[in-house]
This record gives sequence, C-alpha cells and structure tokens, in this order.
Amino acid sequence: MGTALVAAAAASGHDVVSIDVSPAGPGPAEGEPQDKPQDKPAGRVIQLAADATSYEQLKGALRGCDAVVHLAGRPAPVPWPSMPTCTAC
Repeated sequence: MGTALVAAAAASGHDVVSIDVSPAGPGPAEGEPQDKPQDKPAGRVIQLAADATSYEQLKGALRGCDAVVHLAGRPAPVPWPSMPTCTAC
C-alpha cells in the first residue's frame, strides 16, 4: 500500500519522503522521478531510515514536510487477548 501511494504521489508532482525502519527494498532510488502524467513534472522520492516510535527521529525526518500520511504498522501485532481495552466506553 505504501509503495503504491509513494508512486502515485510522486507521479502527481509531489515530493515524497518515505520513512521506514529498513527502507532498503524494491522501489525508486533516492531522488529518482517517477512515471508522471504529461502535464506535470514528477516529484522526487527520498527514502529515509527512521523509527516511527522515536519522536526525535521523526522530527528530523519530517522537517520541511507539509503533510503526513501515516501507514506505519506493527509487523508483529499484539495478540488480541493481551491488548488493552477501554473500560470507560
């Protein structure tokens, strides 16, 4: 999902900062323009390694960004029985 969103945003002319704890993998090289509509210049894609649970890492990685689309997930989710529940709901 994230790879498709990055490609679509860059193709629409947006510069994209893609953040992952391990950004190596299939996808565009840093700064490489994506396929684009003929009437718009392609945006740049910058891939950064950062931990989404670290405020300091995110603060540095997001410096200069105008918007955030959060698609980070937990690769090993907590089992349902041990998840906290809302007792006030």
